[in-house]
Amino acid sequence: VLHVDPGGLAAAIRTGVMGKVWLVALHPVYGILFFGLNLIIWAFFGGAICRAVALQATRDERLGFRAALGFARKKYLSFLAAPLMPVAILVLLAIPLYVGGWLGAIPWLGDILATILFFLALLAGFVMAFVIIGAAAGCSLMYPTIAVEGSDAFDALSRSFSFIYSRPWR
Repeated sequence: VLHVDPGGLAAAIRTGVMGKVWLVALHPVYGILFFGLNLIIWAFFGGAICRAVALQATRDERLGFRAALGFARKKYLSFLAAPLMPVAILVLLAIPLYVGGWLGAIPWLGDILATILFFLALLAGFVMAFVIIGAAAGCSLMYPTIAVEGSDAFDALSRSFSFIYSRPWR
């Protein structure tokens, strides 16, 4: 980054992503525990950091360490649930698709059911793509939304998606 080398930057990003893919692919239990513990820790301390920075940037007032941690403790479930909501939406949409795949495997009747209900699979795929793009682009906006507004996880999700889809070039 300091040498303005786009190839080096792309290689560093690729290496970082591949490390996480390696962890989940070869050590799934440890990967789930690692990412779960990471989320638990960052939900608390990341929320406190976002609150302190938000007050510093908007009101030009310094928030004490205890006050920031108190706010993070009060809004902890929102900070914890906000990044998990897109995952929950994807899982809830994937379950009917999985069941539909099994129904489509029934001889003779499955072909007819799959043909009739195929538009639902396309619709679910569209919604899943919408959620993945919104979560990838707007996940970093969820914690600041909770820290500034003092809102809940659903409001953070809807505001981040709204910002991403209403102003995609910003």
